[in-house]
Amino acid sequence: MKLRLYSILMLFLIIMLTSCGTAGSNSDQSAQEQISSEQENHPDNSPQEIPEEENNASENLYEYHETDFSEAGELTVHFINAGQADATLFIYESEIRTYQVLFDTGDWNNTLVIDYLEANEIDYLDILISSHPHADHIGQMDLIINALDVNEVWMSGAESDSDTYERVLDTVLASEAAYEEPRAGDSYELGSFSIDILHPASLSGDLNEDSLAAKFMFGETSFLLTGDGETHAETSMLHRSDNLEADVLQLGHHGSNTSTSEEFLEAVNPDIAVISAGENNSYGHPHTEVIERVENEAIDLYGTYVHGHIIITSDGNNVTVSTETDGNVTAQESEQKNENNPQNNENINPIDCIDINKADKEELEQIIHIGEERAADIIDARPFQYVSDLTAIHGISESRLSDIKNQGEACVAD
Repeated sequence: MKLRLYSILMLFLIIMLTSCGTAGSNSDQSAQEQISSEQENHPDNSPQEIPEEENNASENLYEYHETDFSEAGELTVHFINAGQADATLFIYESEIRTYQVLFDTGDWNNTLVIDYLEANEIDYLDILISSHPHADHIGQMDLIINALDVNEVWMSGAESDSDTYERVLDTVLASEAAYEEPRAGDSYELGSFSIDILHPASLSGDLNEDSLAAKFMFGETSFLLTGDGETHAETSMLHRSDNLEADVLQLGHHGSNTSTSEEFLEAVNPDIAVISAGENNSYGHPHTEVIERVENEAIDLYGTYVHGHIIITSDGNNVTVSTETDGNVTAQESEQKNENNPQNNENINPIDCIDINKADKEELEQIIHIGEERAADIIDARPFQYVSDLTAIHGISESRLSDIKNQGEACVAD
């Protein structure tokens, strides 16, 4: 009897122990299945988090993405035929989104640039850049801001009292666009497309010399634009940077002989040069010596007044050029200019000359070496009997007077 009772107790104990072991085994198996499931969803076995760069992507326009340049999309650069003015559109199509940047906006007395943007269905700009506040560079800026969704506006910070500048500034301030005044050394990135600011480091008071100069880079290719920067600005860049080399150079100041010095051209060492100028313009842009300088370096030369809209496409390694029309770029001499006798423009009355006794500030600022302050001084010192009398204006030396006469733009009407 005792033996039977003992057997029953042992059997009961074995059953209980077996049951506990099975339960533990099932529990361990369930836990292991849960871990395996989590590892499948999160191979690093860490909590799932949204990467910081994804969190900030909508707020950080300039986020950089490391990519193989052969697969990073395409950059298309439009040198718009804007007449005697500048406007260059950059369109970078990445795998993530399309970035659009406009450098300068054409002249105030036409709508060539905004018409081109509309024809190409450009309805937004990530960055709208003005190299400097002359009317042939900011002329349609207000129209563009009002017509397009503009995220940021960059300007040199130089000021003018021209009606065009005042109108543009009012529009910028009234818009929702962010405002920047970049300086030499600043760098910005839009995906794999980047912008380095080369000039100015600070403002000198000369609107042309204070032009924003920027190097636009995509992969192994680059484009350098200098606005109306002249030899002083070029010299500053040569001293400041060893990163001037570019595949494409837009010649400064519409191909004027005040820009594109031999030293600067040698440092940039471009394969392609582009001139934005109007056909038969009164300034004679581009000038003969600049054309010869470029041709002597065996650089492929294009001009909007010959080729129309010039479109250069980059895959990050190579660039290709397409134009509206074929032709050869040649110098254009001003109808008013007589190189053998610069004094001939002392008392003339051509249709397109700028009469220093009657022109407003905006018109006077189109004369070489005449900025905002000198234009105001000229108006205060009127009347002048001869163009040579401009030496009475502070800052206009005999050398600068010679440049003014050679430009062939200033006159004293009969």
